[in-house]
Amino acid sequence: MITPKKQQHLSSHSGVSSVGLTSPQPLSYKERGLSSLPTKERARGLGLRTLNSSESGFTLIESLLAIIVVAILLSAIAPVIVLSTATRVQARRVELGSQAARTYIDGIRSGRITPPLATVATTKNPTKAQVTDDLAKFSAVKGPNSSGSLSIPNAQYKDGLYCIDGDGDGSCLHTSLVDMVVQPIVGGTVGVAPITTTTGGTEGYPLLVRVYRADAFSDTTALKPQTDGDKGSKQATFTGGLGARKLPVVAVTTAIASSQTSFTQLCNRLGCTP
Repeated sequence: MITPKKQQHLSSHSGVSSVGLTSPQPLSYKERGLSSLPTKERARGLGLRTLNSSESGFTLIESLLAIIVVAILLSAIAPVIVLSTATRVQARRVELGSQAARTYIDGIRSGRITPPLATVATTKNPTKAQVTDDLAKFSAVKGPNSSGSLSIPNAQYKDGLYCIDGDGDGSCLHTSLVDMVVQPIVGGTVGVAPITTTTGGTEGYPLLVRVYRADAFSDTTALKPQTDGDKGSKQATFTGGLGARKLPVVAVTTAIASSQTSFTQLCNRLGCTP
């Protein structure tokens, strides 16, 4: 057993103080046999010396400020992205409507599609002034009604509407975003079949083709035009939302000639002569 006197005697000969024996200096992580520098918390637990870094991280306030700046930038460009996307979709929809109108008109001219009975009384071999009056009658025809649902077989009529199937499922449904529905408005003697290329005849007849989106029939609101303010209206290519579904995507007025229609008669139908 070492007495206090012997401990003091040993300390004086060894050059080590009693304090050094009771309070040793902490070892570094390499001296402790560690492969890497531990965290400050672990280092304190192990009694290791830690190094102070001159580089500081982001504080909570700085992180919140960065998030706020990013949110402000996103809110500024979000409307532009939405507008660009909606306009691109609407332009594609108008393109599909134009294709549907051309398909229907080409089918009428070739005789592959049978036109409906005339619904607007027009003048045979009209003058230019009479053509203007006839076009005003076409504009006054109201848009189709809607029962809240739609189901028309492809390339067939139903309730005066003709189906142009866009998604290839064999019919036009009110749930489709690409199906197009044609409302043909034929001029001539009301209730009488117009002269076509298959029946012959000497005079042609005017035809107004309105093309609607199939999903416009998904509610019970009637499609436009319904009032004088809606006359001649159609959907715009530029839009910032879903577009005016109740308006026609495309409205085309043309003249259908028979196999015996002369140039003069066709010119009269188009209003070329005074």
